[in-house]
Amino acid sequence: MPKEKESFELIDHLGTGGFAQTWSARVVDPDLIKEWGVDEVAIKIPLNRQKALVLKKELELTASLHLQISEMEQKNIVRYFGFEVFENKFVMVMEYVRGGNLRGRIEECGCRKFIGCKPAIKLALGILSGLDIIHKKHIIHRDIKPENILMDGETPKITDFGIGRILSPQEQASSKGVGTLFYMSPEILFGRPDTPYSYSTDLWSIGVTLYEVMCGRYPFGITETLSPGVVMNLIRDESLEPLFPSEDLVPRQMQEILKKALRRNPLERYKTAAEMLKDLKEFVRGGDEAVENEIGMIQPLLHDPTQTALAERKLKELLDRFPDSARIFLHLGEFYNRQGNYGKAIRMLTEGLEKDPDNALLHWDLSISYQKNGQARPAVENLKRALALGLEGSLERYARALLKSLEKKG
Repeated sequence: MPKEKESFELIDHLGTGGFAQTWSARVVDPDLIKEWGVDEVAIKIPLNRQKALVLKKELELTASLHLQISEMEQKNIVRYFGFEVFENKFVMVMEYVRGGNLRGRIEECGCRKFIGCKPAIKLALGILSGLDIIHKKHIIHRDIKPENILMDGETPKITDFGIGRILSPQEQASSKGVGTLFYMSPEILFGRPDTPYSYSTDLWSIGVTLYEVMCGRYPFGITETLSPGVVMNLIRDESLEPLFPSEDLVPRQMQEILKKALRRNPLERYKTAAEMLKDLKEFVRGGDEAVENEIGMIQPLLHDPTQTALAERKLKELLDRFPDSARIFLHLGEFYNRQGNYGKAIRMLTEGLEKDPDNALLHWDLSISYQKNGQARPAVENLKRALALGLEGSLERYARALLKSLEKKG
């Protein structure tokens, strides 16, 4: 009897964990391509029969999570396709994320890169948004670390639920010693079976990860050269506080958020990702308010045809001060649209979307720029995206009418 054709062809070995090898693979089964809508995936292959039992648990946990979440909620969680048989083994099939993991972003040739506070905050918002979804489905991840954050462009996606755990709404877990040493919370590292822990253990791991990204090192003086025993003592030592660079590099409010995530006592730490995400958004909103106040002062110039040169200069000066503010790119794009300089408007609005890809107003203004510039296809694409993200009231009605008109013209 001829051997049955495999559904996948292995492409690249992406890594080996404690339970499985992960490969990128080409899907050669046309039915699976049609079902998943992709022809390249990542697959986890268990190292042996015993490890296959661990992979089975991960399959069950991941399947449970994905059955409960919508497509929109999957933005910061690696998409799970299911399990298949490959080379007589059950394998887990997932979305292939081309950008590698966060470890690759912050380390090159064994040396950490300092990526800065603002990119790190954007990263933190994505990770915490994904973890918030996970916690709301009563799951503790238990192994948050840079290796388990995959990067889809600038969008972080949480992966690897190999040691995750589902809790009932009021339950706490009690396993000891699960996770990766540098990122393990004190209650997991030193807890007894009668000392339970809950979602806050993930927030400790988030705190270590974000500290590493923002400061270029582990907190508490921990380094890879120290013995495991010394690392454990540093994690346990309540007299040690995380130290930060200057407030210019890590603002004080951001320092306080990380300090709360890294409190040894879980009762003093953030309880869930939603709590930490709320504080982080309030911190970001404070920066946005400063930008809005500045733009409010420039606003009269923007609508005065005799002050266009001054208005442009003021907006550019503001952008020099707040280079990551999508709001300023939005105002610059609108300014250039009013001036009829659609090429510049497209550049500004496109840069703004690099900072904030889900900003409906940026997509709306970009669609107008493309339309005025005679580029109907990208105008339609951005109109659809703006409507999917949500426009308000009369603007939504106008956008739908414009979309209908452009589609009618072909």
